[in-house]
This record gives sequence, structure tokens and C-alpha cells, in this order.
Amino acid sequence: MSLARLQDFQTFPVLSIGRTLWGVLKGLSRVDPRPSANSLESLPLAAKAPTVLGPWRAIRNLAFCAAPFLACNQTASTNTTYVPIASALVVNPADFLGTEPCSDEPGALRTYQATLFDVTEGEEKAKATPSSLITSCQTALLFESVTIGRRYIAKIDAYDRNDLSTPGRGKRGAVDPDGASVAPTWTTSCRGDYDDSFGAAGEAGSSEPYGVWVYEETRRVVRGCAPLERQAEPGPTGVAFNFADIFPSLSCGSEAEAFSVQLSPDDSTDDVNVGGAGGETSNGELGGALSGQGGASPGDGATSACDTPIRIFDLDPNRTYRFDLEVFAPGSSEAAWRTTCSVVTASGIERTPECEPFQSTSGD
Repeated sequence: MSLARLQDFQTFPVLSIGRTLWGVLKGLSRVDPRPSANSLESLPLAAKAPTVLGPWRAIRNLAFCAAPFLACNQTASTNTTYVPIASALVVNPADFLGTEPCSDEPGALRTYQATLFDVTEGEEKAKATPSSLITSCQTALLFESVTIGRRYIAKIDAYDRNDLSTPGRGKRGAVDPDGASVAPTWTTSCRGDYDDSFGAAGEAGSSEPYGVWVYEETRRVVRGCAPLERQAEPGPTGVAFNFADIFPSLSCGSEAEAFSVQLSPDDSTDDVNVGGAGGETSNGELGGALSGQGGASPGDGATSACDTPIRIFDLDPNRTYRFDLEVFAPGSSEAAWRTTCSVVTASGIERTPECEPFQSTSGD
């Protein structure tokens, strides 16, 4: 198409539209002045409006002339498809962990299994649904095998290890890699909040909420969890200092030979057992400390080769401890770097401390 033809194509419809609009205006002004044989009061409501003569042809022409432009500016229509949501209940570890840490630290809660029970007819007639797999404590579970109009509670079995599996698909319980049964470390139950139970209370006039009601095409979270109950004796409460984690940019061997850990002066050292390179110790003795630096009491701290963690046990649970750390260069008895670490202890767990960036002592 040449430029002239393109200009004609652009100009002609505009002129036609202008003429057509003028015809519309003229047609709209041509109102039939002739009175009806009947009075207006006797006419139907539709006949009371003035009758407009002539504009229909003009409107038809306007639509015809404008059609190319309207067609070019039309947008594709979209069809909305309704996808129903399956009714489901959700069990989220955040609702039952409480203050119990979820981590890979030794002794910490790592995995769990959830089982829903239909308690619509009462807990004495509760019916279990298929149990979940053994799942990470950082993952929520979605249960779609529930029935609309029924109430459910959840029972939780939690473990301090991550090498477990179920004894069979949908079966409650855990087995180790050898197939031996493993008892849960913690248990709890989640009965839902008051507004979840659709007005149902617990048995025998109990004021406790009683199950989570399942609605159509709705996903609801099972809350109202009781505190976790430990089913096994906890291990030692302590903290582990790993040189590579605390001083990642220092090379163990070429730049650093050893490091030491000591409680900060404002922290109590009563009943604290310290273990160095030789592993766990008791009775306030240091195990495997470097030559010439062993034999100290817990308050004197521990020193170890940089390739071996320092562990401190028998700390009070649920308490914040602060420690001073120093690093020694090969062949030096003076600290070359230092930092401060803190940890909030938890019963039966060997925690990993959080440390400030280490500083060089060369400017001291």
C-alpha cells in the first residue's frame, strides 16, 4: 500500500463518520409533532415518549463506517474457568512446636507424623484416618481424605531423628532403617479453636473445643495444640563450638592452630562441664586439651585444636549463655583473633551458638 492510499484509507472513514453524525443529529431533531388520536394519559407508558423519525438509517451507516476501527481495537475475550478446591485440613508445625526448636542440632525435634481422628460422634468413637509420612518439622501437612460436615482432631508424634519411616503406607508409628520400632520423643494433640468446632464442646461438659469442622471447598488449619510432652529422657543440655563455622575465612593449620572458649565474666560457671578435643567430659575436667593447657576447672574454659569442636554440657535449659572465644596462630601463645558468642539453651539439645564477626588483636 502506497503512502497516498494509506492517507486516503485513514481520511475517508473520518469524513464518513462526520457526515453520519450530522445525519444522526438531524434525525434526532425530527420529532413527529402530530398529536395522537388518544390523549397521552390514555396511552401506554411506552407510547408517552416522543417518537423519533429517521435516525435508524443514520445509526446503521455510522456502525458500518466505524466497524473497521472497532474491529481493530477489539480485545480477545477470556473465558473464566471455575476450578473447585478440595476440602482439606492442614497441620502446621508452627502450631504445636511452641518453644521447642526445630533444627538438625543433636537432640532437637527434627521430624513428626500427624494422624487425624474423626470425633464427630465423640472421642470414644473416634475413627483414625490414614497417617502421614514421617515429615520434616519445617513442612506442613495437607489432609484431603476428610469428609465435609465432620469434625477432626490431630495427634502428633515427633522425633529427634531424621532417618525414620512409617511401618506401612498410612500406618501410624515409626521404624528405623533396620525396621525396628522407634517410640516418639514428643507427643501432643490439636483439638482446634472454639470457632473451629462449629459450636461443639468436649465430652462430659468439658469447656475444651472439640475438633475442627470441615467445610465445602475450604482448607482449614488444625490449631489449639497442647504443649509437647516429652516421652523419653532428654540428653545433656549443651553447646558445640565448631571452628570452621565460627571462623570460616581462617585456614585451620596454616593460619590458626588452636582456639579457646571461656564463659564471659558476667555469666555464671556453676555446674558447667567442658569437653575439648577428647569429647564429652564430666566433673569439671577438660578432655583432650592441648598440651600445657589442660587440667583446668570449667570456669577456666577449654582449649582445643582448631580441627576439633569444643563441647560444653550440663548447662541450664532455657537460658542465655555468653562465651568469649580466642584463636591462636601456629606456635603462638598470644591470641590473634577473638569474638563473642551467645546461645539460648534448650533441654536435651546441643545448640550451635551465634557469634559476632571475629576481630584481629593486632591493634590491641
